Amino acid sequence: MDQQTDLWVAPAAGGRPINLTAGFDEDANAPMWNRTSDSLFFHSAQGVTTVVAAVARAGGPVTLSTDRDADAATPVAAVNGRVAWSQSTPTAPAEVFVADHVRLAGHAVSSLNDAVSRLALGSTRGVTWTSTDGVKVGGVLLRPAGALPEAPLKTLVLLHGGPYGSRYALGFGALAQFFAAHGYQVFMPNFRSSAGSGTAFMMRRRSDWGGQDWRDVMSGIDTLVRRGLVDPHRLGVYGHSYGGYLSAWAITQTNRFDAAMVSAGAVDLGRCTARATPIATARTSSRARRGRRPSTGRSRRRSRTSPTSRHRRSCSRATRIAACRSRRGRSSTRRWPPAASRASSSTTRASRTATANTGTTGTGGRARSTGSIAG
Repeated sequence: MDQQTDLWVAPAAGGRPINLTAGFDEDANAPMWNRTSDSLFFHSAQGVTTVVAAVARAGGPVTLSTDRDADAATPVAAVNGRVAWSQSTPTAPAEVFVADHVRLAGHAVSSLNDAVSRLALGSTRGVTWTSTDGVKVGGVLLRPAGALPEAPLKTLVLLHGGPYGSRYALGFGALAQFFAAHGYQVFMPNFRSSAGSGTAFMMRRRSDWGGQDWRDVMSGIDTLVRRGLVDPHRLGVYGHSYGGYLSAWAITQTNRFDAAMVSAGAVDLGRCTARATPIATARTSSRARRGRRPSTGRSRRRSRTSPTSRHRRSCSRATRIAACRSRRGRSSTRRWPPAASRASSSTTRASRTATANTGTTGTGGRARSTGSIAG
């Protein structure tokens, strides 16, 4: 994402398109026409909630009206003007809602997740704090069912992916509720690059991974500690995708976390960058500049293939040989690899297992642990 998402209209017969949301300081999500086709409505991310936004087809300011106090998806309109959308709240997964007008609260017409209402779910609240550079940051705090309203609790910091345009909202979070059911408070910060706090907040400086966004997270934790909501001695961090990157970054910056989980995080940016520019492409371009025919690289390819590639070819050839022998009726019951190789592999695995089970760490060494937050 290089810029915010705007809403444009253009004449059906052709003509100059018009940007209707150029002055709106948030993304314009997928819209719907009103019944008379003179206005467009869409749901806008505002902090941790979702608000109905409208703009005239002829242009003008975007107006905000109904606060869903929930996480609401794109509204769609019927010919008769009735509107439908999906919506979830902190204690109710998404259901289909309908209303006679998009600005009305509406009511659920589906009950796919009724069983959730019988569960003991945690309580959710929106929280805000001031980051290290003076900017206001927000997020969501989920406390386990039955927890005292203001007691400091062991806390898991949950970091979202993206990061641009993503956020935690007042919707149902199955993963967060899972951890709350196991006694953890879950803190979900909408750090720099998250949606709902304006374009400048979302489009922060690009080459700042682990910079101000991480300071937003830590300042949020410190604020909740001062408010008596978080136990500073029982902290964990969990992130997916970009959140996984930040989780890996976290444990290189501080020792305050007792446990960390990195899910699908890019932890070797140098390797990722190198893979984005293949050597073969660079070699071909160099030969082209010198006026020579690009080489196919066949003469050197075999010597430069990785051990993994050679192993795959070897296994493939072995499979073909075994299949051929089977068709000739020579060795229909023969297994691959031969028994001697299997016995050798089994002995090696048993030896490795015995070594691993000794638990020896060496002189002055320390056994590794994935860690856990103290109960």
